[in-house]
Amino acid sequence: LEAGSLPPYLLLSQDEKSLFVLIGTHFIIIDVSNPNSPTQKYKEDYWTNSNISSMVTSSDGKILCTVTNTSLKIYDLSAKTPILLKSMNDQWAGGIALSKDNTVLAIAIGVDRAIDTRLNLYNFADPRKPTIISSSTPNAQVQSIVFSDDKKKLFTSARSKDYDNNVILSHRTYDISNLALLIQTSIRELSKTR
Repeated sequence: LEAGSLPPYLLLSQDEKSLFVLIGTHFIIIDVSNPNSPTQKYKEDYWTNSNISSMVTSSDGKILCTVTNTSLKIYDLSAKTPILLKSMNDQWAGGIALSKDNTVLAIAIGVDRAIDTRLNLYNFADPRKPTIISSSTPNAQVQSIVFSDDKKKLFTSARSKDYDNNVILSHRTYDISNLALLIQTSIRELSKTR
């Protein structure tokens, strides 16, 4: 690990033959089809000021999305070597999720201040051209996102600070039955620490 880097983030492919590793400024794919002899298949170095924070694969394992604090990258994994389909720059946070049917991508945006955060939903029918469907301002740094199987609800965990600098962890539920409207239906404070 590089000094000050985040711990590695791991994701096993749907077919359990590839291990995706995000560590520091590196994205690595390791062939683990033979667990006794893992082999590095791919390595990409991101900008040195990027911290890779999250990733998600499509349910069929053909698409991989990685998120850093500065970019979203979408890869086609169906070829022997990953093909970069799309790269988008913004202030991405750690939360990213893909609906079970691979048609909607949810991403948290805004890493520095909870005031500037957004939770965006994208039409992901064509991974080369994700287009924004709707957006919400959670006023908290969304760290993880999960879709319900029926794609009618979205669940998030988030972190924010109050005026006394207490850290607040919360869980939020959104009604997304109408994708054009991202409606927060509940918020539950999980803990508050100084």
